[in-house]
Amino acid sequence: MVITDLDGCLLDSRTYAWESHRETLDELKRRGIPVVLCTSKTRAETEALRREVGHEAPFIVESGGAVIFADRTLTLGVPYARVLEGFRRLKQCVGARGFSDMSVEEIAVECGMTLENARLAKRREYDEPFLCDKDPALFAEDVGLRCSRGGRFWHLHGATDKGFAIRALLTEIGPRRTMGIGDSMLDLPLLDACDLRVAIARPDGTHDPELAKYIHGLRYYPNWSSAVRSFLPSLSA
Repeated sequence: MVITDLDGCLLDSRTYAWESHRETLDELKRRGIPVVLCTSKTRAETEALRREVGHEAPFIVESGGAVIFADRTLTLGVPYARVLEGFRRLKQCVGARGFSDMSVEEIAVECGMTLENARLAKRREYDEPFLCDKDPALFAEDVGLRCSRGGRFWHLHGATDKGFAIRALLTEIGPRRTMGIGDSMLDLPLLDACDLRVAIARPDGTHDPELAKYIHGLRYYPNWSSAVRSFLPSLSA
């Protein structure tokens, strides 16, 4: 089973396009190997992408806030109202600015996305992305929440992460041999929860140097398809 982050992995980090990986996705489908999308994006954003791609497997949203199956949602995070309550307190300590403070137009500009995708990105349930010049982790603990660092945004959420959600998924569906694909420190728990661990290069061709400090046996690849195809013989449904 392939478990993958989206932005910078399956999706181009600049254009959010996925079509260059269509053949690889088709090959995985032919072999019966599910692809689990594991992202900080919202349910609404991910469902829109799933319709484009023809994705049918369970998926994980908002940095482990929930695992979503075809017929039910396994909620792991705290409600967004609780996150916003903590975020308001955190902002009193650090100069943070979150999605809840931004208009749809501002999010579109900050993230380089369309207005429609920005609208979907604001439909949050478990996690608040925000910009901050200081490390807010200690302040997040003071308000009873956790912080994770992505490529550009920090994320404020409850006591869950992508790795916790992956383990919850495997508890539900049974053990699988897993290949984890990520590109930033927000994916550290994702990679740690998987058997095979892959880091995808950033647009400038380099990899996040922090990942190697924490993940043993990390493999490096220039793009998503090259990583998946190199492991195809060892993957199974």
